[in-house]
Amino acid sequence: MEKSKRSADKGAEEPSSMRGVQAAAAASGFVLSGTMLGMFITIPVILDTQTDALQICRQWARAFHYGHVAGPGLCGATLLLHLYAAFGGRKDPGQDKAKAKAARKRQLVAGLATMGMVPYTWLTMSSTNNALFAQLAGGAADLASVRHLVGVWSWLHFVRCMFPLTGAILGLGVFL
Repeated sequence: MEKSKRSADKGAEEPSSMRGVQAAAAASGFVLSGTMLGMFITIPVILDTQTDALQICRQWARAFHYGHVAGPGLCGATLLLHLYAAFGGRKDPGQDKAKAKAARKRQLVAGLATMGMVPYTWLTMSSTNNALFAQLAGGAADLASVRHLVGVWSWLHFVRCMFPLTGAILGLGVFL
């Protein structure tokens, strides 16, 4: 009797290795979002301590550079982890098909939510990024204009941070 109960319960649980992949996908999304949200400390410090428009542009450009170097790779890795959690690994023939399908769908949506930050960036942030780079390239930036652009960029970036955070929260849903 105990053996048959364990066999029935087996179908309700994911293999432990897949649970690890699911946890890694969610953790990766939280790390990405948290790293990005760090700009909400950096940007106010830059704006509060600098009175030179070109220096603000330079500091923003360096922060942009480091985010551009690390962010896309971490975003892609997070997507791949969610996709592997959705479609990879061996299938357990005893697993409840409806639960397995729901978990796959949740992981897929989590990965797509995370990756949504890429088209969002292209569609909504490119003009602000280009305007800030133009101020820097011009060599004579207007302080009020630069402060305004960096402020706009900061709020657009806040929205962008919500994509990997949403993906991480959705990814955690498989544990509920």
